[in-house]
This record gives sequence, C-alpha cells and structure tokens, in this order.
Amino acid sequence: MTEDAVNEPETETAEEPAEDVERIEPEAESHDAPSEDVAVVRKEAAGYRRKLRDAEGARDALAGRLEALQRAEVERIAAQSAEGYRPLSDGGDVWRHEGVVLGAMLDDDGNVDPAKVRATAAEVGGAHPGWRVHSWGSADAGRGASIAREPNQDFADALRGVSRAS
Repeated sequence: MTEDAVNEPETETAEEPAEDVERIEPEAESHDAPSEDVAVVRKEAAGYRRKLRDAEGARDALAGRLEALQRAEVERIAAQSAEGYRPLSDGGDVWRHEGVVLGAMLDDDGNVDPAKVRATAAEVGGAHPGWRVHSWGSADAGRGASIAREPNQDFADALRGVSRAS
C-alpha cells in the first residue's frame, strides 16, 4: 500500500504537465506558421532594408567625393600665392607632413578654411623648406640673351631683324 500511495502522486504530477504541453503545442504551431499578413510585413521590411542599404551606399559615395574635393581645394590653396604667404611648390606636400588631417583645416560648417590651410602649409614649409616655392630668379635665367620680338613677327624675321607692319 505504501508503494502505491507513493507512486500515485508521481503519476498525477507527471500527467499534469503532459496535459499542459498538449494544450500549448497546438497554439505554438499556429504561431510558427506565418499568416499572409506576416508575409506581407516581412516583404515590406525587406524592401525597406534594401532601400536603406542603397541609401547608405549613396551616402558613403558622396562622402568620398566630398572628401576628395575638399582635399583638392586644400592642395590648391596650399600651392596658391597670397600676400605674406610663401606657398608650397606642390600643394599635395601638405599631406606628407606628419599629423596633418583634413578636419583640422575645415571651418565649423565643414568648408575648407583658407586661413587654416595657409597656417598648416606655412608650418609644413617651415619644417620642410625644400617643399616651398623658391624665388631664385626668373625662369629664363642662364639661357642667354633673348631677342625682342614684335607681335606679327615670325622666328625667321626675328633673326633677320625684319619687322612686318600690320
């Protein structure tokens, strides 16, 4: 008798969860099978994810183009003469100096600031004097005497000293 009494509560407890599981299983199966509404929502969400990836790709491409234009503008300003400023002979040399970053030469709105570019280029030119534009005379220096030429004169006439009057 004692053994039967001990076994009875075990079977009752074991049967109760089995009944609960049976009741839960049909409900779980109904949630696993997507309805038409869920399929539509998933398809719509997939479309939005594709559009998001396309927009992110376009944004990254535009950001790259903007950075390339900003870098080109920095190089142009660094190589451009200005009052009291000795430009670099090659504006691209500004990037060769250690620690120079594009962000340091932009204003608060993200535009290239010419004053900051010139200050950076002056710093770079001070650290690397060979990178600056040098004024060692004219480009014709050392080429010998030049012949003054009139506008309507060809090379042979210039050598003969003949002038063609218009």
